[in-house]
Amino acid sequence: MSRFLRIGTSSTGSVYYTLAVAMSKMLKDHANLGSTVEPVGGSTPNVHALNTNRVDVAITNAMASYDGYHTKGRFKQPVELGLLVVGNPSLRQLVIRKGSGITRVEDIKGRTFIGRRPALPEI
Repeated sequence: MSRFLRIGTSSTGSVYYTLAVAMSKMLKDHANLGSTVEPVGGSTPNVHALNTNRVDVAITNAMASYDGYHTKGRFKQPVELGLLVVGNPSLRQLVIRKGSGITRVEDIKGRTFIGRRPALPEI
C-alpha cells in the first residue's frame, strides 16, 4: 500500500473510535488504503489536529467544524476543512436526578450540572 491516511477521533474505546477502526479496516479491504486511527480527544481537538496536519481526516461534530471554519470559540485562525460524509445525528439530553428540585429549564440557572469538559465544548 503506497497510500496512507491518519484518522482523528475521540478517546480510545469510545463509540467514534470504534467506528473509525471499522472505517480503517474497510479502507484497507476495499480501497487498498492503509490507515491508522489517532485518538485525539474529541471534536474540537480533532479540528485543531486537522489544522496542524496531525491527522488527514477526522470525526467531528458540526459545532466544532463550524467554529474552526468561522474562527469561533477556541479557534484563533480559520481552519480550511470540508465535509466528507454526514453520519448520524448526535443529540444530547440533560438528565436530572430525581429529587433535585429541578422541574423546569429555568430551575437550572445558577446551578452546576456538569464539570468542565474541554473535549466536549458543545456541552
